[in-house]
Amino acid sequence: TNAKRVTVAVIGCGPGGMFFLHAVATRRRMMEEAGDVKGLERLPDVTVFERSSSPGGVWKTDREFKDYGTGKKKNSGCANMYEALWTNGP
Repeated sequence: TNAKRVTVAVIGCGPGGMFFLHAVATRRRMMEEAGDVKGLERLPDVTVFERSSSPGGVWKTDREFKDYGTGKKKNSGCANMYEALWTNGP
């Protein structure tokens, strides 16, 4: 077709950006499995702009903590912003 594909810019790869990317990838996979060529042509070309070196947004941290045994700073070793975060969802 001669229809121009929509271009989308996602600013930030935090929870919202990751949700959008996941939704587009899921739709793409469903259309590929169904052989929906016209549907695939209508999916947007997506570019993500993230200022951090990795995705995560508010769900990630680079915090350092003081080790009270040695008095030295160390990385928490936890990639989550909330070290004790849990959910009751799947």
